[in-house]
Amino acid sequence: MKNMTSEKQELLLNLYDAFHWREFEKILSMMQPDVKWANGMEGGFVYGRDAVRDYWRKQFKVVRAQIEPLRFEIDYRNRARHDRSYKD
Repeated sequence: MKNMTSEKQELLLNLYDAFHWREFEKILSMMQPDVKWANGMEGGFVYGRDAVRDYWRKQFKVVRAQIEPLRFEIDYRNRARHDRSYKD
């Protein structure tokens, strides 16, 4: 793994901030239309921006935790990887 540029880190930190403030449209606009998102509540995945939006709305009716990024890296496929912690 290699370190991520500060520009990419800033982008991801801004997306985390948007997630905390539930600015879903800002986040979804950065995703591919056919995004695949893990469904942590029911298992499996949801597919597409509309499904992710619906999943988040359901999730945040139940869960109020915040996610704090700890470290960002780039993997061998040039994808962002991160470590994070959860706060209630």
